[in-house]
Amino acid sequence: MKKKILYVTFNDSPGGIYISQVIDVVKLYKENDVDANLIAFVSIRNYIKESKKIKSLLPKSKVFPSFPKLKFWSINKFWLLFIHFSSDCVVVARNVFAFNLLLGKKNQIKCLIYDGRGAVFAEHQEYNVYRGTGIEKYIYNLEYNAIHQSDYRIAVSNKLVEYWVEKYDYLAGKETIMPCTISNDFNKIKNDQKLNILRNKLGIKKDDIVLIYSGSVAGWQSFSSVSEIVKKALSQGGNIKMIFLSPENSTINKLKFEYPDHVFQLLVSHEEVVDYLDISDFGLLIRDNTITNKVSSPVKCAEYLSRGLKVLISSGIGDYSKEIMLNNLGYVIDNKNKLPILSTIIIEKDNQRIYASKNLSKKSKLIINNYLNLLDL
Repeated sequence: MKKKILYVTFNDSPGGIYISQVIDVVKLYKENDVDANLIAFVSIRNYIKESKKIKSLLPKSKVFPSFPKLKFWSINKFWLLFIHFSSDCVVVARNVFAFNLLLGKKNQIKCLIYDGRGAVFAEHQEYNVYRGTGIEKYIYNLEYNAIHQSDYRIAVSNKLVEYWVEKYDYLAGKETIMPCTISNDFNKIKNDQKLNILRNKLGIKKDDIVLIYSGSVAGWQSFSSVSEIVKKALSQGGNIKMIFLSPENSTINKLKFEYPDHVFQLLVSHEEVVDYLDISDFGLLIRDNTITNKVSSPVKCAEYLSRGLKVLISSGIGDYSKEIMLNNLGYVIDNKNKLPILSTIIIEKDNQRIYASKNLSKKSKLIINNYLNLLDL
């Protein structure tokens, strides 16, 4: 009889990270002869669009419209009446809302796992993530329940486990560290003809040194700090170029004005990101010193490394800052360590690719075994 696992998500839109960290994980289980499926609660406002997208990727998934307004999240327990939970099934709840929805079903399943993607209460305190939702007073308790009442836990970093221990008196030992791994799109072979077209489009020459930032412009992305590093890099010489794969914002516009023909901002599809990484040399991962960032596992770091980029990273970013330093994968930039002279660095991409293939790919034996071991809890 096949082993069974069910992933449950709540209030997550099926963008690039969702595809990488949820859809691709369910597919990983299926490829290893596991009866795996997904239950997704999505915004009722975008239900038709998001349901269609999820089902195009996982046809047998079940997608439910969540009741309007996050403060009424618990009403969605109603939909659980239409879901069969079997006693031989492992269930993974991706965030604190999914977990607390499922808590009443704990005795009906084999194992209820909390998939911790970050420090939820800290995110709210530091970045007002849930301001105006009506659940501000309940975030701490929701995270407490997920950590203490789950049968097992997934944490994106060792630093996140340390946060649980310090903030919630969690007794470490019943968790697996699962960093955010790369999307299957990042395993594709380089298309040199397409890369040459991109270089010509942006005016990137053979001897240019290209930095790239791929991601959002949300508060925790610390854009003022990113801007400082970019300015330091561009001041090193005329052959430095900077690509932002992110929405337009005032900081980027100012850099484009100050450094015309050296700073580029584009919005591209998730599938196209890899091509822009392939014409770059350094990936930027600069963030402020907050709990949110200290416990994180930014998928962009895994993406940079998978395409051979050296990473310019702030100190104290999850487990990555230490890993970057110990494995010669880039440079840790803090008040003590100035930005290196980029023109003096020989870019050898194989080291980064090999590290990512072994530690951050769903094709690696390490990652596959970590996922499959959850079935035997």
